Amino acid sequence: MDTDVVPGRRRTWARRAIGTLVTLALLALANVLATLLLDPYGSLSSVRWSEYRSMAGQDIDTIVVGSSVSERSLDLQVLDGTLGASSFSLSSSAQSLEDSYIGIEQAIRDHHVKRAILGVDYASFSEGSYPNARMAYLLARCEGQPLGYRARALWGLMSSHEFAGTSQSLNFLFPWTFNRVGMGPRAVSQNLRQRLGGTTQLEAVKQRDPNWHYQGKGYGNYDFVIDYTNAKELLFSSQYGRKPFRDDTLDALRRICDLCRSNGVELTVVVAPCPTFNVLCYGDYYPQQMPRAQKVVTDAGFRFLDFNLARGSVYVADESDFLDGEHLNANGAARFTKAFGELLARVETGQDVTSDFYSYDGWDEYLGSIDRLSAVTLDEEPGDGVVRVTATPYAGLGRKVEYQYYVGERGSNDTALVRDWSEDPTFDLPVTGHGEKVVYVRARLVGSTAEFDRRSNILVTY
Repeated sequence: MDTDVVPGRRRTWARRAIGTLVTLALLALANVLATLLLDPYGSLSSVRWSEYRSMAGQDIDTIVVGSSVSERSLDLQVLDGTLGASSFSLSSSAQSLEDSYIGIEQAIRDHHVKRAILGVDYASFSEGSYPNARMAYLLARCEGQPLGYRARALWGLMSSHEFAGTSQSLNFLFPWTFNRVGMGPRAVSQNLRQRLGGTTQLEAVKQRDPNWHYQGKGYGNYDFVIDYTNAKELLFSSQYGRKPFRDDTLDALRRICDLCRSNGVELTVVVAPCPTFNVLCYGDYYPQQMPRAQKVVTDAGFRFLDFNLARGSVYVADESDFLDGEHLNANGAARFTKAFGELLARVETGQDVTSDFYSYDGWDEYLGSIDRLSAVTLDEEPGDGVVRVTATPYAGLGRKVEYQYYVGERGSNDTALVRDWSEDPTFDLPVTGHGEKVVYVRARLVGSTAEFDRRSNILVTY
């Protein structure tokens, strides 16, 4: 055996090992620097979790979780005043049901909460998790926590059934690849100054989004009011499609129920109200699929309240209550929370509120109760020498709608009436050559005394 070879090999392997360790250390350092520079300092979730951690040892008896429909629908000052509760919201945009579970579990561990409210909508069960949202939530709840806590949380996400064995799992090691500020030097510089210069999370959010008003307890909202003219872009069926519920989301809901039951927590799953057109756009999917989630909750002994189906004696949304096609604005949230809190107080005293809601089995009764035109949208179809424009109304069962059509030029406010009121939803626009026109429609329920109930427009290019 050549004894001179072995030490040489050892030195070679040692150099390689040292080189590998140095490379890994440099990569880790680069990742930390990239996260400091590019990961946005101050998110809505970080504001909530920061305040939540500051309340250690204080009384929180009610935890609110869920996606942005929960985040924007429940005004906790109103809720506490109505229920006599001490609540906090760990809701967040696009929050998965897995993260809702984590939020409830954390509140049970820290504050021994006895009431949990999970805000959901149809998409909570028809859509899967969004990696960006899950990463943002993880960073917010792990900020300032011990290394072991952060490592366990990160491993839990990487090894979850959604991401284990996928490239996305490894991407979670690099947070800045999910959510980052603009790549320009000004945005990066501002982000770093905020992070290192003593700016609070809340101050950073307000600088980035001055229209968001934070009221505390994890709740903030906007004052904007929906523009129903843009209903077509706001349709859930356009954003998400008409899909049945996913089994994994129902399994996640079942785990939340099990968690609450095993810890003596009263769970209420509430479907926050949305504009009526975003219930109608699902067609028969809504009454066919929503009972699947309802059954999971009621089989576990908890309550499932769909406020889209609330009778008028309990709650009626005002048309100006909505921020967009999915969320309530600040005024709308205050109104809804009061109605929700009053009903929940009745439930908790043992009252049966089943009759306060329309049922999925009696769907036609709900459809017949809709007494206003929620929205109208336009679609186009090229033909021989014409472009056919068709209006789609979102109205109650048996409600007749009439339409009035105008045509104008793009970029001009001048329009010409081309067809007066008629129940025919279609209009044929004569075209020759190439060009573009803007077609406008006004719509109203037959018998309405209003100038119009809803309107929409479409750019026709030919």
